[in-house]
Amino acid sequence: MKKIRFLAFTLIVLLLAAMLAGCGQRKPEGLFGQASGLDPASTIAAINGRNITVEEYLYWLSYHCETMVSERGDVDWNKVISDGVTYGEYARRSALATVIQFSVARDIAVKYDVRLTDEDRAQLQQKKDADVLRYGGADGYQRHLDMLGVSEAAYDRISENYQLVARLVETAGTYGSSLYPSQATLDAFMKGRDYATVRLITLPTSGLDENGRTTQEALLTECVDQIRQAEDPCAKMEELAKSLGVTADADQTLGSDVIDLTLMRAVKELETGEVSDVITIPNAMCIALRRPLDEGAIARDCFRNHLAQERTSAKVEVTESYKNLDVGKFYTALVELRQNTFGDDSAIK
Repeated sequence: MKKIRFLAFTLIVLLLAAMLAGCGQRKPEGLFGQASGLDPASTIAAINGRNITVEEYLYWLSYHCETMVSERGDVDWNKVISDGVTYGEYARRSALATVIQFSVARDIAVKYDVRLTDEDRAQLQQKKDADVLRYGGADGYQRHLDMLGVSEAAYDRISENYQLVARLVETAGTYGSSLYPSQATLDAFMKGRDYATVRLITLPTSGLDENGRTTQEALLTECVDQIRQAEDPCAKMEELAKSLGVTADADQTLGSDVIDLTLMRAVKELETGEVSDVITIPNAMCIALRRPLDEGAIARDCFRNHLAQERTSAKVEVTESYKNLDVGKFYTALVELRQNTFGDDSAIK
């Protein structure tokens, strides 16, 4: 009896070992799995302890590779750009920086109890519905995801990441919210930076000859005169902009570190309610009406700066899968798989 039990137990152990061995040898699924040889559900990195799947990382790696190809044409992934960094390594690091940013954003959202609103959820669903319609229905949408190499669940999560960052930025710019910066934080952020809130009427000059530019400048000069004489400068500006076929119905907050310095120098000299003379900037001419400073816009910039700092200081642990991934071979295999599987529809749109 004992011998029979022992044989039965041994058979069960052998069966379990065979099952486990079969699981270990499972062929990677989807285009990402086939192109990389990695299990899409496995972990490729940990950001501040939050695990990042192979699937999410490879989505962003393929995105950055596609961006480089669209900008440069054929890319030699082993060619050195500078300081020993190849195009492949640059794409690898860019993808990692992207997943770090979204992971850090999720950590901040948890810390400050910021969640997607019903409106955010509705916008996500509207975008998804539009994509389903764009690709000819549910089957076409699934085919598009298969071509990308990503599952619907992962793609939904990536879309949520975008919306969550937008929600965090909006929350940070709302006075009294959990993310609105203290006055001390704002003062420190503003040190060495210039901001101005304005309304603009901008007319392009690209392709115009000297006579065209002269005519355009005369139009804007006339607008300046009318705005300066108006009881309601904002209303007059909107009226004039409409007559010129452009818009001027929204305030814009300009920062000296991100906009054309010629424009910033011109608007800095204006008092609130004043309108500038005609300002010439690259490929355009404009006039600016100085508006009360929008501190919420500065708070949003302050948060973006904070998010960038958090990304830089994040604790990042990568696996051997990340270190050993050959970017050039992965992307080349991915493109070939798309072509072989989807034919003429394989171009990412």
